[in-house]
This record gives sequence, structure tokens and C-alpha cells, in this order.
Amino acid sequence: MKLDSNVIMQVTIVVNDIEKTAKNISKLFGMDIPEIFTLAKLGKTYAEFQGVSTETQIKIANFEMGDVTLELIEPDDKPSTFKTFLEENGEGVHHLGLVVKDKEKAKKTLKENGIKVRYWGSYPGGSYHIADTKDFLGVFLNIKHND
Repeated sequence: MKLDSNVIMQVTIVVNDIEKTAKNISKLFGMDIPEIFTLAKLGKTYAEFQGVSTETQIKIANFEMGDVTLELIEPDDKPSTFKTFLEENGEGVHHLGLVVKDKEKAKKTLKENGIKVRYWGSYPGGSYHIADTKDFLGVFLNIKHND
């Protein structure tokens, strides 16, 4: 079984200082700095990291760059894949994201390939599952689904 999408629509970089990095990207690419917001701005959200609920409120900034969104994430001090990544690796590319039509089939496909979900969450209008594909692909994979 395979995923029902192979269109990368997101590259996410975890950073220490989202304002500084957003300013640098803006300057380098001649773009406006997008709104920097916390996850709570989206409405009621839920997240689990390694099977445990977390109340993390990451900061997010999205640069629309053609067909791909360059997403910056600055983690807070609560448990999350982003906080752990930053502590273990420093700043860098955390995951690639794609949108699938059938999230249950996508989760089954991951499982069939021996890939575990590292982090998942929901927000109004959708959900995401960050798969632990670092050893498999060299980077984590974010499987997004719009309700």
C-alpha cells in the first residue's frame, strides 16, 4: 500500500527565535513577514507527543513560496516533537508535509512500513500526524488531512 499523495506542500524548520528567522527570510527573499501566531489562534487544538497529551503552544509563521509553504516553528517549553528536535539537533528542517485524502489509509500505510507516528494533533478543519521517518527518509513526514 502507498500514500495517496506525493505532493510536498510544506517544509518546516524548527528555530530558536521565530521573529529573527522570519525577518531574515523576509529580507533575503524580499517578502513580507507573515503573521506569527500560536497554535491556539486556530481555535480548539489537541496534540500528543509519543502517546502523551501535551498542551504545547508552538509559535508558527508561514511563508507562501509558490506551491510550497515554508513553515517556521518555535517550540515552547512543553513536551513536543519540535522541542525535542531543537534540543537534540539545533535549528533545522524538521519535516516535509503533504495532504492526504484518506488519513486512516495513510496511517495504515505507515504502520505497514514499520513507521510509527511520533506526534499528532487536531485543529479546526483538520489533523496532522508526524511520522518518525527520520531513519527511513532522513527527515520526519507530516501527513495532513483536511476534514
